[in-house]
Amino acid sequence: ICSAFVETIRFFHSAHDILSVLDFSNQNVWINMIEHLLSAAHHVATSLSEHRIVLLQSGGPDHKEVDSILSSLAQLMVDSSYYTIKGFCYLIDKEWFCYGLAPPQGYDPWCTFHAFLHAVVEMMRQQPEIFEFNERFITFL
Repeated sequence: ICSAFVETIRFFHSAHDILSVLDFSNQNVWINMIEHLLSAAHHVATSLSEHRIVLLQSGGPDHKEVDSILSSLAQLMVDSSYYTIKGFCYLIDKEWFCYGLAPPQGYDPWCTFHAFLHAVVEMMRQQPEIFEFNERFITFL
């Protein structure tokens, strides 16, 4: 977990702020970020499925959005109840709205939420048959 998580954190820190990462004119940077997130989340999910304790701490309140992305993706990877619309909405509620990362607090949470949703779409493209929802639902969110 450590190396993938550290690489993800380094990626975010090297960008100085999330808005510079989300410069959609540079799609390579965006795709690279999504790949880092999915890789780190996979390592977290593997540890969770092996009943290991995992602590996500990205380095302070300025980067707590990384924790939410990784936690959400890892849970989605290990718990099939989140493959349903109801389960997915519950996941978003507990990891984003209850954690204080949802609007109207500011613009950054929306950007990081968009990164999470993009990663979910990439997961859905790998195994679309396991999800109760599709990309139109994600676009609606």
